[in-house]
Amino acid sequence: MRIIEVEYLGPPAVGGVEGVVESLSQRFAAKGHTTEIWCTDLVSFRGPRHQARQTTVDSVTVRRFPARRSRLFFLDPYHVSWQGFQKALVEAGRQGAVIHLHPFPSSHAMASLAVLKAGGVVVITPHHEVESLRRYRGLWRGRRTISTLLAAAQTWPRLRLGLHTQLERAFWEEEMGWPKEQMQVIPNGVDLAEFDDLSPDDMETAAARWPAGDIRILFVGRLDPVKGIDTLVLALAHLPKASLLVVGPEAGALAELKILTHELKLEQRVHFSGLLTRKEVCAAFRACDIFVLPSKRGENFGMAAIEAMAAGRPVVVSDCGGLPTLVKQGKNGLIFPRGSVEDLTEALKFLAGSQPARQSFGEAGRKIVESDYTWEIVAQKYLGLFSSAITASKSHAGS
Repeated sequence: MRIIEVEYLGPPAVGGVEGVVESLSQRFAAKGHTTEIWCTDLVSFRGPRHQARQTTVDSVTVRRFPARRSRLFFLDPYHVSWQGFQKALVEAGRQGAVIHLHPFPSSHAMASLAVLKAGGVVVITPHHEVESLRRYRGLWRGRRTISTLLAAAQTWPRLRLGLHTQLERAFWEEEMGWPKEQMQVIPNGVDLAEFDDLSPDDMETAAARWPAGDIRILFVGRLDPVKGIDTLVLALAHLPKASLLVVGPEAGALAELKILTHELKLEQRVHFSGLLTRKEVCAAFRACDIFVLPSKRGENFGMAAIEAMAAGRPVVVSDCGGLPTLVKQGKNGLIFPRGSVEDLTEALKFLAGSQPARQSFGEAGRKIVESDYTWEIVAQKYLGLFSSAITASKSHAGS
């Protein structure tokens, strides 16, 4: 089949959604499907533009559409409009292509409604966590957009949702009224080879990033206040033999975190590394003793937790969003109430004091990833979802 993956920023953009799109596209192409990535010509939402309108990355065609950003275009969360996009999308749909859109809400999700009218197949993967969608629904433009999308789903069975967690499925079915046969839970995936093919030198370099300490604790993600890194730093103050490595780009929290670290006299036990290469990040996952994702909100899936599990490491996560769906309490990790320094401290003290528990949790997490979260498994599930949408399209056309 021909599959068109649609996102805002194409390769070589670095981000969660971009990584998902590239990984899926590569697997689809490897299975013999004609796969394309359609995106804007924006390098980033603040940066310059790509000059080439079409390139090829790992056997996948990347087509870039001229884009314009305007605050007046308020129906799109990023205020982006695409030139010539809807016309090209409708033509591809008429020719039988499966249109797979990331994320929702977005202007390209609304543009895809014209594809449905023309007889095409559309699958949407939202990527936004449930709390954000609830807030969005409270806005006028949110009510308008979601009601339009729901009406389309009730009219055309070939409109499907690919959701990351059961929490999302419950939201779309029970709160939104989406037809339950038109959605499927499909998680994000990982490439196990990224964690398995690391050299001893890679591991030694990664371990050296931590300050001195008996237990190496890791956080990976953007340094945003919603990530709850302050909760982790406060908990660290109660673990005198542990050190913390914080990996990720500044997103509004770094200054306050450094002040907090100074006030708690933890400068010698906390290191903010900034951005690292992909190999360096994977090595950090392998080198840590405990991975913590203490988010306060904004976690739809929790990709970093799955990556830590792929590296065979125990995970401690908050009860935010979809995170509790990834961790089996007391088996591959621990869950604590978001924002609770006391509960996080207890979880970390337990794991820091029990090497057998760390090993057992890490091994259990790796097995879970191998059975449910590899990109090969995820890609096959999407192909099944695409096929079911195509079948529904043919049945609907014949009725």
